[in-house]
Amino acid sequence: MNQLEVSIVQDEQGVVQYKGHTFFTLYPNSGKKIEDLLGFSVILIHAAHSTFASFTIQRLRAFNDPRMYLKPIFFLQPSIDSGNYINTLVDGSVFNLNQLDSILPRVEDILIKNQSVKPFEPNSYESILVMKLLTFAYTRSRKSIEPIPYIFSGINYAYPALSCNFEHIEEYKVFELLDLSEKEGLIKGSFYDKTHYCNQCHQGALNYRSVCPKCNSSNSETQDIIHHFPCGNVGPMSDYKNHLDDGLTCSKCNKSLRHIGVDYDKPSVLHYCRKCTHRFQDFEVKAKCLHCEFDNSLEALLEKEIKSYVITNKGENAAIYGYNVINREVEEIAGTVNYSFFTSMIKLEIERMKVTSHFGNIAAIAIHNAGELLSMVGKDRSPVLLAEITAIIRRFIRPYDLVSFKNSSLIVFSITDVSLDDAAFILIDIVELLEKLITDNVKDFVLNIEKKIKPLTTQLQTTNQLDELITNFQ
Repeated sequence: MNQLEVSIVQDEQGVVQYKGHTFFTLYPNSGKKIEDLLGFSVILIHAAHSTFASFTIQRLRAFNDPRMYLKPIFFLQPSIDSGNYINTLVDGSVFNLNQLDSILPRVEDILIKNQSVKPFEPNSYESILVMKLLTFAYTRSRKSIEPIPYIFSGINYAYPALSCNFEHIEEYKVFELLDLSEKEGLIKGSFYDKTHYCNQCHQGALNYRSVCPKCNSSNSETQDIIHHFPCGNVGPMSDYKNHLDDGLTCSKCNKSLRHIGVDYDKPSVLHYCRKCTHRFQDFEVKAKCLHCEFDNSLEALLEKEIKSYVITNKGENAAIYGYNVINREVEEIAGTVNYSFFTSMIKLEIERMKVTSHFGNIAAIAIHNAGELLSMVGKDRSPVLLAEITAIIRRFIRPYDLVSFKNSSLIVFSITDVSLDDAAFILIDIVELLEKLITDNVKDFVLNIEKKIKPLTTQLQTTNQLDELITNFQ
């Protein structure tokens, strides 16, 4: 860009101060880290190089800090080959800095909506991504979430605000988040299309091949089957070929075949496999995955309904105030019970205390940055980590004590038949081991953990006692 041709110019760092906003232009050789961009009001991506523009916008939108993924981002000098996928992630384009006035209304609208999104601490990896989806749509005044056919997508159709958060091989997990959001009532889906995926790796790049039913090779040749009317002989065309004059001669009666429909017909075809020499009349159709090379039979392919979605009133409210989706995985961890059952059993424990002299205590551990922790660990390893946390807790309590995840950031459990002082020491030991577990397994992560313990009493309702325990934890 020839900066002498415009009246609005950048400084040598690529920064423009204009009408109360700080614009930063990101060039291919800028060397800036994403964290360095958080302080700018607007990012301009120099987009003459489409590959750089595509890669950069996806990285910025995939960043977990809302100060970045919700930031107004525009293309400067865009190339003509930006597709719908990329255009869904960018907020617009300008061809030179003199056009900044044209995007200011859009910039200010996004910034105002960004300010209305309340600070929120997601409790899980799923909650982080669902909130990114909802807040991005809300701050862009979008009511719908549409699938976009995309040749570079691992699932054939992309939902850009979600898809940009996943590597190609894991993009199928977008469907899990959309299904979860729909079950929570945050979005409502309607039919758009159906497509199929490899049942081994869930990828959508499939090569449909006609193969030999014996060896699965697609290396075959096909020839007509000929039925000779006068003598009734039936055989492949190669049996009738007269190599002297390229005519057709019946190998059974030696008569020449001249007119199709009069002397003979072609009722079918015969396939010959060049690999295993098997002859067959009907191919088997297989879908070979171009990613993992697995040959899927058609009936074994994973069929998935592709949906268009609209954001519900509940979803819009969640975009502003936050929403922690229910993580079904925490209810399936060995050694735990769901929170409803935990509440019922604590009620029974209180009833037991009314007729015995036993002590009863309930404890809670809150991992306030659990969302960040599980995001760093990754979705596949998160259940393993939660199971290890459970195992540490169970090591210190009695076999008949109960552990429950109210959500992935809040764990409650009972410590019965010991005094409050002893239970408090047990809780300290548990937290120390949990801190060591996280420190040893998640590099450069600072755990924000809080603990609380409360003796059970026969004087208060169970729900009141549990509410007192977890107050200020959620």
